[in-house]
Amino acid sequence: MLIKLYSETDLLFKPVIFKQGLNIVLGKYSTGKKPQGINGIGKSSLIRLIDYLLLSNSAEQIFEQERYNFLRKEKHNIILEFKQNDTTYFIKRFLGKNDTIYFGNSQNNMEQYKKTDIKEILTNVFFPFQNNESFIDKGRYGILMDFFIKDDLAASKILNNFDKEISHNNRYFPDNSQINNVIKLFADTVSFLLPEETIIYRARPISYLELPQKTKDILEKLKYLSGRFFPNMHYKDFSESIKNLKDIIKNPEFKDILNNIDPELVNTIQKKDFWGYDDKKSDAPSCELATAGRANPKGISYLYAAEKAHTAIVEARPIIGQVLSVSEIEIIKPLKIFDFCEVSKLTDDSKREDLSLLNKIAERFSTPNYVNEQGYLLTQYIAEMLKKEFSFNGIRFQSSLHDIGKNIVLFNEHNNSNEEQKKYKINNSSLHIIKNITVCEYRAIPI
Repeated sequence: MLIKLYSETDLLFKPVIFKQGLNIVLGKYSTGKKPQGINGIGKSSLIRLIDYLLLSNSAEQIFEQERYNFLRKEKHNIILEFKQNDTTYFIKRFLGKNDTIYFGNSQNNMEQYKKTDIKEILTNVFFPFQNNESFIDKGRYGILMDFFIKDDLAASKILNNFDKEISHNNRYFPDNSQINNVIKLFADTVSFLLPEETIIYRARPISYLELPQKTKDILEKLKYLSGRFFPNMHYKDFSESIKNLKDIIKNPEFKDILNNIDPELVNTIQKKDFWGYDDKKSDAPSCELATAGRANPKGISYLYAAEKAHTAIVEARPIIGQVLSVSEIEIIKPLKIFDFCEVSKLTDDSKREDLSLLNKIAERFSTPNYVNEQGYLLTQYIAEMLKKEFSFNGIRFQSSLHDIGKNIVLFNEHNNSNEEQKKYKINNSSLHIIKNITVCEYRAIPI
């Protein structure tokens, strides 16, 4: 329950006291000022201040805009007092210091935290679970908090109605004018060329049988040699074999022995190569094997990748002990990308409703789908629109599983039969083992 929103400088706004139950933010001019409508008097800013205190990335980006420079120059801070499970908490932030958060049970006794650390603490406060861990990189807080913090109802209504239209009434020829217009309005603003030599990554689980023969041969050779010098080492399964072999290779004693026996082997396993899938299997699947995804319908194959290898691995939703083949993909010709990550940074009071709709579209691309293929219809339609009507080669959007990760989807580029025209190449693949993953849960009902 929210209790109080205020600033220690006492200059930004009067303290806002919240009451138990539903609170309504009502726009009203002060006495003596001529009413001119209720836009621009601070209703949205009040909500965004609360979002900022609760670590909203989009609120941070809004307050980083030039028109809010005075907040940083004058070193204003904001504090939110709230109660959860009969315990009172205070959280304080200074505008412009996004990585510094103060938190505690008393206004005069708050400890300083980094943003990554406070997310784990707030997860335990708002979404308690049995063990003090989170699903890969503390991403749980952002995913759950985004679900509970909602605004821009008009934009949501437009998008929900369109979703219902293509899902249940008119899938192929709906009235897409509102969405088309907002894409057209901001297409140039949020587009960019993904330059040559950019590296992106794709991760896929791989089994022992799917390894290239040279990888199998090297693993078997190392396993044989390690057995001679480490007879007590056991190899329960494929992933444990790779893990043990990496550990013993790092052992200076064994490395010296191996250098004397087979120095070329040591050099070989340190080089980049296709240790996992080859270039063809590291690429997007064939149309015959393409399943429905966030941007593509079944039978239309797109390349799903990420800007960082770790994000690509997280997006593969691996299990403990699983081995993944992570391919390194190099862009060799510039690609025109629609960047949904930039949408939340845009500001234009004259286009507020359009921006709200575009932000809602961006949210859909970053929201996990736990339902079925039909849950992807809206984003598939918009991706197809971007490809066909606006000539984009792909999209960039926020990962839903890795809170600082960015995903990239490329449209149909791998299907080009003329290799001279292909706009990316697969350089190599490496093998990664999933060390640990924890499932975080708590009982919601009965309370």
